Amino acid sequence: MNSQKLSVLLVEDEIHSRDLLLDYISSRPELILRGIARDGQEAFEKLKEESFDIVLWILICPS
Repeated sequence: MNSQKLSVLLVEDEIHSRDLLLDYISSRPELILRGIARDGQEAFEKLKEESFDIVLWILICPS
């Protein structure tokens, strides 16, 4: 079994949603939170600096 953790970048501007997602990520033993961004610009800056296995980016598209 591979015990390597997957690195996660979380991109979320709404604090309540971010806290819920942080709780979920921290409850998963296969995941490690390596970065948090509050908007797209901050996310792209973090992606320039480091690579991640997973980018969890919540997008809301108006209907």
